[in-house]
Amino acid sequence: MKHELNYDENIGAVRLNFVGLFLPQDEDKFLARLDEITKDKDIPFMLCDFKNGDMNLPKDRSYRKWLAEMSKKTHFLKTAIINTSPAARMIAKVALVATGKSHTVRFCKGEKDAVDWFNEKGK
Repeated sequence: MKHELNYDENIGAVRLNFVGLFLPQDEDKFLARLDEITKDKDIPFMLCDFKNGDMNLPKDRSYRKWLAEMSKKTHFLKTAIINTSPAARMIAKVALVATGKSHTVRFCKGEKDAVDWFNEKGK
């Protein structure tokens, strides 16, 4: 897996730095690394950075279905997404509503905005 997945102590969250497009063949390594990072830990937040990610998502239905199923395998209270285009945000928002995760995912202006949201109480 070319994507970088680590625990970032500075922000108290799992950080996923996308490199290129996230594909079905990344799933097993992603989930194994996520289990390794979160094992025996209560980490409620994830920060997804698309600075080096590819937002030209495949348009076929099977890819969208896979993404929806994949998102159900992560259980963070809050997931912040940064460095995306307006078009990508619009497409992703539709997918988030379909998967029931729209209330736990937010598109943030940057890392500081994401951390501020993570630290909000009761929201």
